[in-house]
Amino acid sequence: VPESARAHAKRVEGGTAEDGAKALFRRALLRDPTADELAVAVKLVRPREGALPAWELLAQALLVSNEFLFLN
Repeated sequence: VPESARAHAKRVEGGTAEDGAKALFRRALLRDPTADELAVAVKLVRPREGALPAWELLAQALLVSNEFLFLN
């Protein structure tokens, strides 16, 4: 998972927090984030916007989420 998260994070680094979060949600969960999910994601990455580690944390969280791992 860390390697996959790193690869996903590299694809969105350098953009705005909102655009990067939306891109990660689309890539991992095949949907846009809800307003609440977007707010939390932006809060996570904005203090270090453009820095790779914060993007990796968000990507890893999405990749280990129940929504990613299980079908409804």
